[in-house]
Amino acid sequence: METNKSVIQFRCLIIGCLLIVINPCFSQVTNVKIGEWSDTSIWSNHVLPTDTTNIILSYDITIDSNAICKSFNNNGYNVTVDSGINFNITAIQLLGGYASSDSIAPANLIAYWPFDGDANDHKEGLTAMTKNVNYSAGIRGLAYQGSQSAYATLSLPNGNAFDFINSYSLSVWYRIAVEPVQGDPAGLFFLTDSNASAATSPVNMICDIESYNPVSGDSVDIHSGFNDLASPEWQLFVQQSFDTASIGKWMHLVTTYDGSSSEYIVYEDGLPVGTISAFSNGQYITTTTMYDGPLPAGSGTPPTELLGPINFLSNSPTEITLGTWPAGLFGVSTSLGSNGCFLGQMDELRIYNRALSQEEITGLYLNGKAGR
Repeated sequence: METNKSVIQFRCLIIGCLLIVINPCFSQVTNVKIGEWSDTSIWSNHVLPTDTTNIILSYDITIDSNAICKSFNNNGYNVTVDSGINFNITAIQLLGGYASSDSIAPANLIAYWPFDGDANDHKEGLTAMTKNVNYSAGIRGLAYQGSQSAYATLSLPNGNAFDFINSYSLSVWYRIAVEPVQGDPAGLFFLTDSNASAATSPVNMICDIESYNPVSGDSVDIHSGFNDLASPEWQLFVQQSFDTASIGKWMHLVTTYDGSSSEYIVYEDGLPVGTISAFSNGQYITTTTMYDGPLPAGSGTPPTELLGPINFLSNSPTEITLGTWPAGLFGVSTSLGSNGCFLGQMDELRIYNRALSQEEITGLYLNGKAGR
């Protein structure tokens, strides 16, 4: 980075003991400070930042109820002004082009669980009903700590954001200490209707960890997918993927579906991984093109076409289940929490109403790994 060419300018108006930050486009200010990136006088503690990966700041800093100091980008650093009479500048290195996980597609975020001491949805303000859930140190703050019989459920109101998604992304950090024992799967996230146990009642969205006879001792078998209720000929599209070298450490999992291209992708630690499904011809492939019926395209009655946008409106989702399987679903657990519970840690669960880009997913991974 050519620091000698990086000029930072900000203007502040001091009134009594209150610092008000003025947008640089205003000309009537009483205090203007200009400095180059290498000028130590403009930095906090008068020290030029050489490693800013562990400096945390919010995207906007509130000075008082009426003034907000906006941050800005300067040569790959997010720069902002701290409040106070003796004001400082603090910088954070952008990771993957973003200052934090919160700055990635905020307008498309429809559900968010930070798990910082509760299992509530902090995007829509939905309160969770929990049983035997504990919280432990996570990838960012605290994390959901699973155990036998532990789970959380949230009821969705009518007209919730899931009703209207055509595409989606699910992002979650998880950590399991040991290889899952052979037996029942462990539920991470389920989106269901009010009668999930009925054989004819589909699951809208699923993400769970399966047990298997391991080909190696450090892999996790992930099942993920969704139901497009407008395509009854071929429902419950579940993809199988393996997170490798993933035992005993935090792993970042993202699943995306793009309704405009009918493409489904699973990411492990920011990179696409192979998945196998009914549409992959028995192979593990990184991008799965999905259809509304069995292959080949054009066969069958009606003819098989691209799957297209998701449609949940004909069977609106009413409940979210975290950390276990819904009661009766596929016979895994006869009652809620009696079987199929996730025994590891889960953190920073986010649902978006569109397919995130590779750049955005890389940003989630890098910032999450840095604890921000």
